Amino acid sequence: MLQKIALISFILCCFACKNGKSKVRNGESYYPSGKIKQVYKYLNDNDTCLVDTFYSYYENGKLEAKIVYDSSFKETGLAKFYHPNGILKGTINYIKDIAQGEQIRYDSLGNLNSKGFNFNGINVGDEYFYKNNKVWTYQYFDFSRNLLTSIEYDENGNITKQEGDRGFIDSIKVEHIQNGFNLYKIFILQPNPLRTSNKLIANYYDKQGKIIDHDSLNTTGIPLIHFQKKFKSNFSKLTLIDTQYDSILKKSFTWIYDNNMEYAPK
Repeated sequence: MLQKIALISFILCCFACKNGKSKVRNGESYYPSGKIKQVYKYLNDNDTCLVDTFYSYYENGKLEAKIVYDSSFKETGLAKFYHPNGILKGTINYIKDIAQGEQIRYDSLGNLNSKGFNFNGINVGDEYFYKNNKVWTYQYFDFSRNLLTSIEYDENGNITKQEGDRGFIDSIKVEHIQNGFNLYKIFILQPNPLRTSNKLIANYYDKQGKIIDHDSLNTTGIPLIHFQKKFKSNFSKLTLIDTQYDSILKKSFTWIYDNNMEYAPK
């Protein structure tokens, strides 16, 4: 995996780093042949405390990796990795050393290999695999990396095989706050294979079945939806209605959450 390339090419630990008034200095390392291997910036004489942009090179002089570090010595930003022939191998977005967002891979000829999505360092939601720059396999994973859906396509984009169910996968975290309120942090994974626009409608109910709040979210092309709401303890049920047009199933989904925030399809 691309995440391991940075660790293999340059194993670093920042446990002993202290920012303070340290000065940023340039650093380099070399192959036994004398050719440049790595170029980076670090604090004082401790070259384990990387800041700014780190470059790693193959012995043939081609760029192997370009990784950005923030002032707290964490990988933050778009990391790029390359094949030995100089062609882009893949990109991963990092926030504080954790892969977050889209991840893309290419073969040594520059053809698209796959697209996936990271949440807290885990590949979740949609994952697309390509042949001749066309989707040939689509997979959908939950937060535990369980494969829920697999769809295969021919060269014309027609479905040749489909396994598994498709719908919302949720994770709701409740945090108690003052004055009788609870803070609900809601994460929703939605499958998104080859479809057009979509909208997510969220209705919030009290114990008497009355709507106490409402959200309408444009979620086109977004594999992971994250939002939070603050309610008193009488919040009882969340209803999600996905009004997206699904070019495969051609239907909408309604998922109802009961008092324990467990869900079932309606």
